[in-house]
Amino acid sequence: MKRGLLITVVTLFAVQLTGCSTAIAGQAMKAQPSPIERAMPTLPELGQAVGGAVQVTSPIEVGGTEVLRGDPENISPAECAALIHAGIRYVYQHVPAGAVATGIWESPKDARGARSVSVSIAVIDVDTPDDASAWYRDAAPRWQSCQGSTVTQPMDAITFSDNVIQADSADGFLTANLVVSTTDGIITPWPLQRAVTTASHYLVDVDVLGTTAAGNTASNADTAVAVARLVAGKLTSAG
Repeated sequence: MKRGLLITVVTLFAVQLTGCSTAIAGQAMKAQPSPIERAMPTLPELGQAVGGAVQVTSPIEVGGTEVLRGDPENISPAECAALIHAGIRYVYQHVPAGAVATGIWESPKDARGARSVSVSIAVIDVDTPDDASAWYRDAAPRWQSCQGSTVTQPMDAITFSDNVIQADSADGFLTANLVVSTTDGIITPWPLQRAVTTASHYLVDVDVLGTTAAGNTASNADTAVAVARLVAGKLTSAG
């Protein structure tokens, strides 16, 4: 499925929260959060990164690669599909992935019931730092080759069209700026930022859809990079 968009602003996929508990002395005790779960930003941290208040849309889900976003269908060109969403499952099919955490946040509704921004984050724990670095090195040239492409995805009633304005690899980040719309004009152009980076044996994948107060998302990926850097920093500090 394609990223969800409200006709006015943003709609998002619903992700079911899975929980884990352990019985101790007859009481159910919630398991301690894993390192990748603890690395997910708090609401104040994420709000500072995007320049405005956010709230949880899909609570953080932790598991294996099954919690990643399902593979998109009918994408053309297929080699650029990785740019249109954070945390697509097939993008990480060749890395030795262990635990995965995903989450979605969005800005509160305005007076018209519309939301201005949504943020999706995926953290993938791979076996070693070398595995994370190897994935990045392999992905970078394919990512950069998509600059200037238009990625289309036909759906039942509409066709999504993502224009890749910029796709780069610099300073340890894969970044991209896209403009999302539909070919029939139902959804007017909407900016999408992308950022992917490594942190030790983790991969951090972020998309920011919409206009944020922290930066002009149509012309740079600064907000997505700020979010990815925030998560990567928490992973690194956790050891």
